[in-house]
Amino acid sequence: ILSNNHVLARTNLATIGEDIIQPGLIDQNPVCNKDSNDAVANLSAFIPIHFKAKKTTPTNDVDAAIAEVRPGAVISTGEILDIGTISNTTLDPSIGLAVKKSGRTTGLTVGTISAVNVIVDISYGSGKTARFTNQILITPCSFLAGGDSGSLMVKDVDTAPQAVGLLFAGSSSVAIANPIGAVLDAFDVTMVGVGAVPQAGLVDKIRTWARNLFQISESHAASAQLPTQVNPVAVDAVRRVKERHE
Repeated sequence: ILSNNHVLARTNLATIGEDIIQPGLIDQNPVCNKDSNDAVANLSAFIPIHFKAKKTTPTNDVDAAIAEVRPGAVISTGEILDIGTISNTTLDPSIGLAVKKSGRTTGLTVGTISAVNVIVDISYGSGKTARFTNQILITPCSFLAGGDSGSLMVKDVDTAPQAVGLLFAGSSSVAIANPIGAVLDAFDVTMVGVGAVPQAGLVDKIRTWARNLFQISESHAASAQLPTQVNPVAVDAVRRVKERHE
């Protein structure tokens, strides 16, 4: 099971081997009554979150944790509710990429990557703030809400979508995700799922184009806003400048 440190490891406080339960504490009856009969996995690893201090501002790459599933307790195919089985390959984030997620609070939502290589400070409560680098920003703000943390963000396609990021925070204007590559590298693991799916044929592409064109016409093309396509070479060049002047 893949999720956030602040979900599975209680923001650095957990011990390896702890029960991971489903539903989570807030959804237990009565609320916050940990029922060991609902354990589906054992916490196996988490990446510590480093918080700001008076004289130092350490940086973080991910808010992530994994747990080893118990036999028969979790679907092992990589299937996600409302999304289906994902691809076992991943995709680097890019500006303008259409994405989706299925979360505990808001269910299935769709959005667009609006920025990459972002530096952001996240409040964890009790005066604790952590700085994260090279993060992904997604709009609109309705893409994510409290309780959706740990949702896997995937490319918005119908069949075998590729994982793009691990959602972990948000604000009144954006959602924030760790790049999935950084998450998997941190644990030296790979993604469960199916192999590559052939690209749509010419007829399917024409149908998709026509459907999208019709939808734009219906919503008045003059006011339609399409995602901006940004040259990845230019994005990389800007990232290097940003890091040099940090």
